[in-house]
Formats: sequence, C-alpha cells, structure tokens
Amino acid sequence: MLSEEKQRLSWERNIELHSLLKQIKPNIGHAFVEKIISMQKNNFLITQNIDGLHQKSGVPKNKIIEIHGSAIEAACLECEAKQNILDFHSAIKSKSPLPKCAVCDGVVKVATISFGQPMNEMDMMHASKIVEDSDLMIVMGSSLKVLPAGKLPNLAMQSGSKLIIFNRDETRYDSSADIVINDELQNICSRLMQGL
Repeated sequence: MLSEEKQRLSWERNIELHSLLKQIKPNIGHAFVEKIISMQKNNFLITQNIDGLHQKSGVPKNKIIEIHGSAIEAACLECEAKQNILDFHSAIKSKSPLPKCAVCDGVVKVATISFGQPMNEMDMMHASKIVEDSDLMIVMGSSLKVLPAGKLPNLAMQSGSKLIIFNRDETRYDSSADIVINDELQNICSRLMQGL
C-alpha cells in the first residue's frame, strides 16, 4: 500500500473491471435472489460477490451484506470512509496524482477485501447475527470452502435454522442440510422462479 505504482496498477485493473461490469447484466440467479429478498422484510442477502450485480437486479443496498467488499466502491484504509471511485479512475486516466481520503487524508483503495487484509468486522458481526436469528438459510453457488463465510451454514444449523443448498458441486454441509440440489444455478433458479 506504500507503493503508488502498485496502487495505480490496482486502479487500472479496477477500471478494466468496471468496463466489463457495465456490459454484464444480472442473470436468473440474481432475479431469484431479488424475489426471495422481496418476499419478507426480514430477508437479507449475505454475499461474497463483489460485482454489484445484486444491486443492479433490484436488491436494496440495505438488504445486502457484502462480506468481501465491493469492486464498485472505494474506501479509505484508515477511517473506512467511502469515496467516489470515479475520482480515482479520473486520476489514473489523466495521469494525475491519486487523491487521498477526503476525511483523514489516508490511502484509498477499491473497497474489496484484498489478500492479507482483515475482513470487515462489523459486516461479519452483522452477517452472523442475521444467520443466528434466521429460521432458513439458502446457500447458492458456493463451495463453502472460503472462510469465514464457509462457517455460516454451521452457525445457522446450531441456531436451529433450516439449511438449503443449491450448488453445482457437493459441499461439506450437504449431508447436514435439509434440502440439497446439485445442478447449475441457472437450471435450479429457472425451475424455482416458475413456482414463485
């Protein structure tokens, strides 16, 4: 984080990602999640995705916990204040110095959790509380190997929640889950959307 050259390289990659994300539209899986979230006010989405496609599909931001952060936002490493990501894109494109945090003058990076960077403690606490209070947890498209998110199904079951897993491959929780469907998410969600 001390190397401006590496910071600039990271921002260049984020500009490329933004260009790609502008072309990508939410799919049937995103539509299914949006439908489920909209069914009850206490439904929440805990996601490892960083692409902002759930927001694009219509899931309100206050109903989403992005435990790995967001590639469509920027945040200060010191005070965690959100920054306008386009200011950093502009600085890269114009070869200007990178802006500093508007609040504390700290280093700002893409608001994703990078390798070696600690998870956002508040997001994980909020996600854990939602899981503990839930009566049903639906896991979609996750191997459940990446921790700490991979432990959330166990927390749900310990709290008395039912567990449903939709995933192409088997997971370590399949034998404990109440319902498991191993197939492509597109196929699963297409069938389930017909019944909603």
